[in-house]
Amino acid sequence: MTDTPQEDLPTMAAAIKNAVQLCDAMSNAPRVQILAHLLLTHEAYADQLRMVTGMSQPAISQATHILHKAGLVRRHRRGQRTYYTLVDPHMLEQILCMANARYEQS
Repeated sequence: MTDTPQEDLPTMAAAIKNAVQLCDAMSNAPRVQILAHLLLTHEAYADQLRMVTGMSQPAISQATHILHKAGLVRRHRRGQRTYYTLVDPHMLEQILCMANARYEQS
């Protein structure tokens, strides 16, 4: 492994922090189920996510808050409903592909 120049350490520290936040957000199967549903449907509101996951409304609210804070989903209001979409569907496809490849290797 090569030595990291001192000027790269703040950038690396920020990347590590972002990676940890991303992994934390995706460490819960229902949250990944929400992400997968959004990947397939492109957009959903909270009640749709509740029906798909079987989670309670407060649990959906907490899960979508965590996913939003991690930068995985964006939200917008339309009338009375809050809709959720993926920030970067391609990134999620890559993560799921890597996870599937790792699973198939073991």
